[in-house]
Amino acid sequence: MISLIKGVWQKYFDPPIFKILIIGLDGAGKTTLLNKLKQLAKHPFIQFDKIPKTVGLNITEIEYMASNRSMNQKYKVTYWDLGGSQTQRSIWKKYYGECHGIIFVIDGNKSERWDEVRNCFKYYIHLIFGEVLNDKSHDQVPILIQVNYRQNRENGICLKIKELIQNNTNRFLSIQEVNIVDNTNVVESVKLLHNEIGHLFQLYN
Repeated sequence: MISLIKGVWQKYFDPPIFKILIIGLDGAGKTTLLNKLKQLAKHPFIQFDKIPKTVGLNITEIEYMASNRSMNQKYKVTYWDLGGSQTQRSIWKKYYGECHGIIFVIDGNKSERWDEVRNCFKYYIHLIFGEVLNDKSHDQVPILIQVNYRQNRENGICLKIKELIQNNTNRFLSIQEVNIVDNTNVVESVKLLHNEIGHLFQLYN
């Protein structure tokens, strides 16, 4: 009886929880993004000039208020920031089956790594992620691509990235320019992903 009451309470009263992977090449700004989200939520965070290279993963849970739902509707997001070096990318697939969305971060100022970005996206999004999916409800896990520029913003970069990755799936995919440290379009683009997740997986009560 207690477990039944607990289950009913969690279904109707506990805030729904989204799980989002933050992936991309090493040095793209993934952990900087996680720390910016923590800073905006008034959580303890690491100063941006002291962020170490990620070995394994970093996990943070943040509570939000839904902007397009009931005024009292809260939800939580668990972010998994995964290491992006070539040797660490093999662990990404271990988390995909449990996630509701993906943020793929690209360093917009390092065009010399764009071939690596294309190969990484094609392999880990289209191939490995397709192989590990058994639950058809995850076929359309939405992807937000954040092109993180820190200086010398390049015109038309989103179009170039779209051509680069050649997305051939039916899944939701949005490419957004951001400056993570300055908080340019960070909140807006992440909320776009949140809204798509809430709609797709019907996680709102």
